[in-house]
Amino acid sequence: MTLGFVAATKRENGVPLIMVVADSRISLSGSAPMDAGIKTYELGGRVAMVASGHALPALFASQLVRTRVENHNRHSKIPIGFYDTVSLLAFYLKLSAQDQWAKCSTAHPWACQVAVAGFLQNDLPCLAVVTVSKEYNRIFFQSLNSNKSIALVVGNDLGKSLLYQGFAAARKEKKPVLTSGISLIWYMSSHLGTDPGVYSSIGGGISVGFCAQDSMDFSWPLIEIEGKSFLQGVDLTDYIRPSWPQPEVLPYDESWCAELDKNINRDQEDIPFIEKYSKHYYIDSISRPDTLFQTCDDPPAFEDGVACQA
Repeated sequence: MTLGFVAATKRENGVPLIMVVADSRISLSGSAPMDAGIKTYELGGRVAMVASGHALPALFASQLVRTRVENHNRHSKIPIGFYDTVSLLAFYLKLSAQDQWAKCSTAHPWACQVAVAGFLQNDLPCLAVVTVSKEYNRIFFQSLNSNKSIALVVGNDLGKSLLYQGFAAARKEKKPVLTSGISLIWYMSSHLGTDPGVYSSIGGGISVGFCAQDSMDFSWPLIEIEGKSFLQGVDLTDYIRPSWPQPEVLPYDESWCAELDKNINRDQEDIPFIEKYSKHYYIDSISRPDTLFQTCDDPPAFEDGVACQA
């Protein structure tokens, strides 16, 4: 099961930054692949996502959305907005999964959850979570309208709990919040946790992408953590060439991660208050074929998970 997060923050120079991070373990259930090896996807322009759950809906939807967005942006002076991109993604996610719901006789028909990061047309960073399942289909938005960092997590429940509590601990201790989150994903990718098998579904490499407000597209740097080098989750440690750009070296605090892992409350709610109790859109309410391909202006911001009035 994927573990990853999307985040928005402001850098020291005040320029907003968005980020997507995930592990890259390839996990299997019987003979059926459950996770793609690469779990971070571009959606065109300044929008990218992390996908968890069944892989195929996310793979299909990301390809269709990216093609649509990039084609629009080539022929229009105004790039397609974040709201329209997420609505289109939700439509294709559900379309990709729902045919299997009718055919599937297992107790767990296709379901997936994606977290999306991007910029609104007013340059405000915005995050979204889209959940697609047989019983539950909805979208939640959260824009960064203050100086605080925000992050939304998808994937393994125990891993999510550690990440959310880690974000809170890092903020309280005045540690870098987002790099602390990356450290925790690497920790869980490298350890089974205090209980055998707690994080056994998390592993592989680390995939990191980011986009600054003054950029036109996402960047996917070569990253280095604990002497290992990864590009979008692929381990390139043994293949680095001198002519390649130097990797972004990420700090890793093993002792801090281990201490947090030992002391976390595993019964704590893994969904933060703002995500659990805020309002949501149902996918069918904003991803309708009659309006889906008509691009419109992004809402100026989102509050309680829904668009603020202009």
